[in-house]
Amino acid sequence: QLQQLQQLQQLQQLQQLQRLQRLQRLQQLQRLQRLKFSNLDYRNVEIKENSVIYCDPPYSGTAGYGEGSRNRFDSDAFLSWVQASPHPIFISEYADLGSKLRLFANIPKRNMLSGSGGKAGVEKLFMNDVAHRYIKAAASMATAGRKAELENG
Repeated sequence: QLQQLQQLQQLQQLQQLQRLQRLQRLQQLQRLQRLKFSNLDYRNVEIKENSVIYCDPPYSGTAGYGEGSRNRFDSDAFLSWVQASPHPIFISEYADLGSKLRLFANIPKRNMLSGSGGKAGVEKLFMNDVAHRYIKAAASMATAGRKAELENG
């Protein structure tokens, strides 16, 4: 009987955990509904105030998206736009853009689509100076909050 009671308690805990997980997924979906995804030329995107932008441009040294000269991507013009933007911008790239943008993260990848036999590489996530300032400010606020927590016990 004790074993049955323990099993019942475990079942109840599992059900509570499942309800909590469903609630968390619902909350994540609600946050995602506020996101706006676009597949446009970067010069044609309307950027609202307080936006954070992630761009996935054609990688340097690739043919770009699609066939033909009309689809050639001007990486230099794009990087100039990113640098001059008043908005925090993050971009993916395999090439080193360290002289133009700040490195935010290295993401190990394995390319299974290119016919390279699953060649490993490191995709880099870069950010402009505006994004860097936002991150520094957020880290500073988090540190100050943690320090206040420790001081107040």
